[in-house]
Amino acid sequence: MANKRSDRSVPMQILNLSMMRTGTMCKCISEQLAPAKSPMLSTWWMLITGSAIKQALEILDIPCWHGVTAFSRISDCPEWQAALEAKFFHKGTPFSRERWDHLLGEFGAVSDVPAIALAEDLISAYPEAKVILVERDHDRWHSSFNEAVVGPVWNPVLQLIARYNDGKKSPDYISCSFS
Repeated sequence: MANKRSDRSVPMQILNLSMMRTGTMCKCISEQLAPAKSPMLSTWWMLITGSAIKQALEILDIPCWHGVTAFSRISDCPEWQAALEAKFFHKGTPFSRERWDHLLGEFGAVSDVPAIALAEDLISAYPEAKVILVERDHDRWHSSFNEAVVGPVWNPVLQLIARYNDGKKSPDYISCSFS
């Protein structure tokens, strides 16, 4: 275990295992404080400020590890990678409660990616925690995700890659939509 934090310092109370875009982003914050009116920067701003659920939990004094936490805790990424590799590629040992406590010990809640990919593991490690699972119509979720996340975040990147593709025509399979 790479970092030197102490293990569990607050009880794990909440596992928000809902997919991205199933909670309301804090539009009041995003709209008032967004650094620009461009769709791409607004999307990045919403991703950085976190979800309404994260903010609500923190108002209740329940510190929440959210996907955006990775931006400020890069040192956690190897541990998350190890958990994902153990689960999906059978590399290493699946995480025990002790190992989860080492990674998430300062947090009383977890939300967003990559935690949602490890839902069963987290439920097994913290059977006493309450689980939040927001369900949403699949078609509406898909449209919302593509419009709010995939398009604004990845389109500029793919356009840049295509532009510098040695003058070759970009392949038709470059798409910014998950089907």
